[in-house]
Amino acid sequence: MKAILDGIRLCKRLHLINVIIESDSHIVVDWLCKGKCSVWYLWDFWEALRKELEGLNFVVVHQLREGNSAADFLAREGEMGLNVTYNGNQDFPRYLKGIVRLDFLGIPYLRC
Repeated sequence: MKAILDGIRLCKRLHLINVIIESDSHIVVDWLCKGKCSVWYLWDFWEALRKELEGLNFVVVHQLREGNSAADFLAREGEMGLNVTYNGNQDFPRYLKGIVRLDFLGIPYLRC
């Protein structure tokens, strides 16, 4: 939920109002669709997320974990302390370019 909150904040900074939220967390997708979070210790994130979503046109989609390769790559980069904003496909690291290209072509990327 924290990653979605951070992503929505970035969208707002970039003045994006039409947003597709994809998550491999079926529970969080379900909460967003129903408008209710049932885990008390996440209520602070939940309230902040609901507030940030006000004024946005958004769709929430469950993404299978296999389709999350680009997000996983970026999460590992952040975990290592890298804080980079990519301004387009030209700036992407080579590995990320490959994942994005496969996704664009509709070819699944299978992890081993």
